[in-house]
Amino acid sequence: MLQSIREKVEGWIATLILGLITVPFALWGINSYFEGDSKINVAEVDGVKIGVDAYRGSLDQQRRSAQQMLGKNFNPGLLDTPEFKTHVAELLVQEILVGKAARDEGYQVGDSQLVQMIRQDPSFQRDGQFSSEMYQALLRRSGMAPRAFEARLRDDLVKRQFASGFGESALITNADLAAIVGLLEQKRVFGYVTLSPDKFTAKIEITPAAVEAQYAGHSDQYTRPERVRVEYLVLSPAELARKVKVGEDDLRKAYGEEIGRFSTPEQRRASHILVAAPATADAAAQQQALAKIEDIRKQLMAGAEFAQLAKQHSEDVGSAAAGGDLGLIERGLFPPEFEQAVLALKAGEVSKPVRSKDGYHLVKITSLKPEQRKPFQEVRAALDKELRKRQADEQLFEMSERLRTLVYEQADSLKPAAEALGLRVEQTDWFTRAGGSGLAADRKIVDAAFDPELRAQGRNSNAIDLSDNSLAAIRVLGHEPATLKPLAEVRAGIEQTLRQQAARDQAAKAGEALLAALNAGGDLEALAKQQGLSYHPPQAYARSQAKGIDPNLLEAVFKAARPQGDMPAYGTASQLNGAYAVFALKRVEPGKPEQADPSAKQQARQLLSERRGAGLYGDYRGSLRKQAAVKINPDKL
Repeated sequence: MLQSIREKVEGWIATLILGLITVPFALWGINSYFEGDSKINVAEVDGVKIGVDAYRGSLDQQRRSAQQMLGKNFNPGLLDTPEFKTHVAELLVQEILVGKAARDEGYQVGDSQLVQMIRQDPSFQRDGQFSSEMYQALLRRSGMAPRAFEARLRDDLVKRQFASGFGESALITNADLAAIVGLLEQKRVFGYVTLSPDKFTAKIEITPAAVEAQYAGHSDQYTRPERVRVEYLVLSPAELARKVKVGEDDLRKAYGEEIGRFSTPEQRRASHILVAAPATADAAAQQQALAKIEDIRKQLMAGAEFAQLAKQHSEDVGSAAAGGDLGLIERGLFPPEFEQAVLALKAGEVSKPVRSKDGYHLVKITSLKPEQRKPFQEVRAALDKELRKRQADEQLFEMSERLRTLVYEQADSLKPAAEALGLRVEQTDWFTRAGGSGLAADRKIVDAAFDPELRAQGRNSNAIDLSDNSLAAIRVLGHEPATLKPLAEVRAGIEQTLRQQAARDQAAKAGEALLAALNAGGDLEALAKQQGLSYHPPQAYARSQAKGIDPNLLEAVFKAARPQGDMPAYGTASQLNGAYAVFALKRVEPGKPEQADPSAKQQARQLLSERRGAGLYGDYRGSLRKQAAVKINPDKL
């Protein structure tokens, strides 16, 4: 149901929306979430009961996460063990303990911070602006009320603050920083040779017996995978939007209501000259200031430059040096009387003396850009698209509920739902558990199509949320079980596989022989020439600056022991391309922290902070667990 949210939204709030729906939390008065409606409790921690519903939700979420991560390598049996189930229960216990600790330490998130987080998240924005309609719709589709989501978002923010405090409090000395920068910037000087399997391929013979043994012992590799074919219908917001008709009156109304989006406000740039005369000054001082500002105005009227007089006479230290320039004038930032004078002037005009609480001003408009407004016809197409999408979103919610009901209540066919909602029943090609094209590329569709219960009963699937916010339902039309391919069909492929493996083994064997010769006192360059191998002379490589070097080889070199005296340190590595490398590490050049650029130092500091903070946080959680009164009921898991 939540796949559409997963694909639609990004960032950690998006992850939270998914996680909060299935993974329980235990902060600030939501213990009832753990206790749930069920009378069965799987655990209890310091008096807080964890209900079976919360446990099952967390267990399902863990399984889905593992399945997404491992894909076709996912083995459900590995998660159906007492150890894994206990691990999930322990995670819930930790949530409760950490939540209580954060509350006791006084961590909290204010309403303004919470609102800001929500309003700034792109998941809830339309055209870069927060949309209440999108916010409500997204939560509604996830089955959550806004108040519940906001409470749990607040909880998660608090927990993040609490956890981040451990990293911020981790002590990092200059010596620590220098040591880690030295390691990160360290270089290793080494030369190497590679032994390609291709050198040995021509001499390898594969017998029929070896092929038959491989075929019999690895039949899973030569099996034609199970596949299915389904029929389906899709309720698509994009398709709904294409069908919506928006009237001219509605478009013009929307244009009027949202005219601010299509307008660029008038821009006025102004300069001023200030003769100070505070309101507390006596009458003589006030009169003297007025006389001075009027004299300056006369000079301006006679042709004097405004900027020059501002530099000479203005008593506004913030603008005098810039010729009185105030930049663009924004409404509300200046006293009303000053702002009124600015708005009354035309470009190039100089005002009469303007009194403010600071004294007397002369104001000049140095540039004036009138308000720009896009005409209706220019934005009509964009408005039409937006209004159609809004109406489609509204229709989608109502039709989604009808689709869910129809495919469930009339489970023996998709046609009633299609006819009632004006949708088409379509069919996929055959596809395997790895997925296919079109609709069959969606993981949730694939999972539903291979559900043995759905196939056995010959019924519709439940409505399935898709990645583009669409909703689909499927029905299995055909199923073919996995079948072993005939040996004749796969013989050539088996021979090639065995030959490649044998060649890699020969390359490794030759590499180990070369290593033995080196350890007996041989020279890598001389041995490479003698055996006709490609020799790469020694160069200095850093961990982060080793273009063209196989990562497996680089990792082996940086794990190797330092050379002793003038004798290189030798080692081997299996490369990603199947070749075998033998290297000679000549020397290690320590990194120079004092010469490292600031970004490297910042990276090192962050790395140390995160690692030490994680360690401190883990130790703290462990201490909470030891001190808590925890009871887990294995028979309820």
